[in-house]
Amino acid sequence: MTIITIKRANVLYFLEVFRTLVIRAIADFNKSRSYYKTVQEMYKLPPSLLKDVGLSRSNIRSKVYENTHGGRQEQP
Repeated sequence: MTIITIKRANVLYFLEVFRTLVIRAIADFNKSRSYYKTVQEMYKLPPSLLKDVGLSRSNIRSKVYENTHGGRQEQP
């Protein structure tokens, strides 16, 4: 009886961990998709409009990353 209860607890724990990993993976995927879509749209803007908002083409990616991921991008 206790072996079955322990196995059931292990299965439930595994399912909860798996569920958490899937939720995180989906959230990361959505952040990544949002990042790339925003970067594409920003590169379509004319330089004069970028200048008006205080950006240049060279810092679009870092600013979008800060906005979508909530922090600075680490340099490799």
